[in-house]
Parts: sequence; C-alpha cells; structure tokens
Amino acid sequence: MNIEKLLSRYISAVSEAINRIRPIIFEGEGKEIIATKTEGDVTRRMDVIVEDFIKNETISLGIPVRFISEECGILDLSPSPDFILFLDPIDGTDMAIRGYPLCSISLSLHDIDTMKTMLAVIGDIFQKKIYYASKKGAFFKKQNKITPLKPSTVRKIDDAMIVSYAAKSYRLLSLLDQKKLLSKVKLFFNYGGPLDIARVGEGTVDAFIEFEKGFKVIDYSAGIFIAKMAGAVATDLNGLEINLPRELNSRQKFLVSCCEELHKEILNCLDLEEKIL
Repeated sequence: MNIEKLLSRYISAVSEAINRIRPIIFEGEGKEIIATKTEGDVTRRMDVIVEDFIKNETISLGIPVRFISEECGILDLSPSPDFILFLDPIDGTDMAIRGYPLCSISLSLHDIDTMKTMLAVIGDIFQKKIYYASKKGAFFKKQNKITPLKPSTVRKIDDAMIVSYAAKSYRLLSLLDQKKLLSKVKLFFNYGGPLDIARVGEGTVDAFIEFEKGFKVIDYSAGIFIAKMAGAVATDLNGLEINLPRELNSRQKFLVSCCEELHKEILNCLDLEEKIL
C-alpha cells in the first residue's frame, strides 16, 4: 500500500468535508441535536454528516479498515481489517455553532497489529487549513501552499504558552489546583483539542497538556503523531511512551511539548497523586 497516495486522498477528503460542513456551521441546517451520550455530550446532525462522508470515502479506497469514530463507535469495513482508522468528525461542535473558531476534523490510520501510526490529518474548519503527517514528516496546507511544521524554540516555562482543555467546571477546578504550573507559565490558554495538539508541532503553541480525565484516543492520536513528526516531544505524565489502545473509550493523560527541556520542566511542575517521577 502506498501510504503517501493514501495520505493525499485523506487530505482531499478532509478538505471536501470542510467545504461541505462550513455552510451548515455558518448558516444552514444540521446543527440540531439528534442524540445525547451517557456523559452528557451530544451528537448533532453535522457530526454525522462528516462521519458518513469520511466513512464512505474510506470504503471507496478499498482498504481493509476497522473504522472507529465518535458517533458510530466501532465498525469493521472489511471482514479481516489490517488497519484501524480513528475519526473525530467534528471536535468542538458546540463551539463551532456559536461561531468560535476552534473546531476541526481529525483522523489517523494505524496498523491493527502494532498500532503503528501510518498517517494523520487534522483539518481546521474555520481557517480551511490542513495539518498532516506521515513518516516523511509533518506539514500544513493552505490554499495549495505546503509548509513544513516546526516546533517553537521556547525552552523555559516562564516563556511558554501552554494549552489545556479545561472548559468544563470540574476541569477548571482541577486546573486551579495546579498552582506551581500556573504561577510559572507565561500564558495559559483554556481550550484545545486535536487542533491545538498539532499546533505544538507548528510552533504556535509551546505545549499541550491533559491531566484531568484523559482524552479518548480519537481526540489525541492524530495530533500527537503530527506534533511528533514535526519534532515535538510527547509522553504520558510520567514521561513514558504513549501506547495507543485499540478501543474507543480508554483514556490517556499526556503532555506534548516543543522540546525536551520544556517538557521536563512542565512535568516537574505538576501536582498529581499518580505521578511517579
């Protein structure tokens, strides 16, 4: 299988999905809630529109895939899948319908036996900007211009901009317990998902941390791969390698940083009971 050709097809698919969903976000129907999940999160019709489009594009590629997505769950598109595709159809849907520019389409493809990542694509819906990576490196594409990703040169926490998803009340309260981290960091941005993880690789964000509940694999697999292929550092909160699960609902706490020096300093600032450093 030619991974680069497959990557090109998925870049095109995500670009087309963005073109299809933007009119819905800005003016059309499709924002209505069609299901409520056990944790209180909701599924909107626009989520399913993107999910169905990427699923059908994957079927048309003819590759043996286990399709794992936020809305449909686990779906084998082949009797004997060789690959797993993780998809977050729209991360930040509730923000998107309010016009807040932090939503993305995120996917990653993995060998089903080793869970080695083959490719990843994240589409910024508002900017129409595509982040992507394979073993050849990490790049972003906007208006047909391709630019290699490169992390920032920030080395110290007091010069750093750190992002974490702390939008919900219990997350914000947990964040406020991290007094050592907050007292040292230059800027702390309270939001983010796959898009801001990838932005560590781009250099617009110096670090991304998830220390409260842990993200599902569909929320971090693409972003971490893109950031790492750009040269960033990614580990769990004990500084250990992150091993991707094959299931949807397991959760992972992690840190992604622009360099080892900043990574270690942030880890040493965290106040976590399970920390073993």
